[in-house]
Amino acid sequence: MNITRKIEIAVIAESKEEKDKVWAFLRKLNSDIFRAANQIISDQFFQDSFEKKVIQPDKIKLEGIEKN
Repeated sequence: MNITRKIEIAVIAESKEEKDKVWAFLRKLNSDIFRAANQIISDQFFQDSFEKKVIQPDKIKLEGIEKN
């Protein structure tokens, strides 16, 4: 069973400009975190693909050379 909780963020500020500034910061932070997560996943995918296509065949070739 999955339990999902939602949180609500409320900005308490003196002026509308200050409130807008805080929301802009939160949106930028969210965007940066999203981009970082995508970069991490992309790097991991590349590393896995690189290992399967390049490193493993090289190991097999080296093992064949060492046997001869």
